[in-house]
Amino acid sequence: MISLKVHGMTCGGCVSKVKHAVNSLDQSANVHIDLKSGLVEVQSRHPTAEIVKIIKTLGYEVTNVTEGT
Repeated sequence: MISLKVHGMTCGGCVSKVKHAVNSLDQSANVHIDLKSGLVEVQSRHPTAEIVKIIKTLGYEVTNVTEGT
């Protein structure tokens, strides 16, 4: 499980864009997003760096990246 803080998400459309981007890397990824806090949790087989990179390409700032189980 990867947890990260995504800054700049302001609406449900932002949430959908982030989920779609992560799922474009890994269709079986489990993505949970709390819009209010900006917390994104991803369960994926892809490397964390790839997930962070694709979210950043959408124009969001990503901080506080932690990996766990």
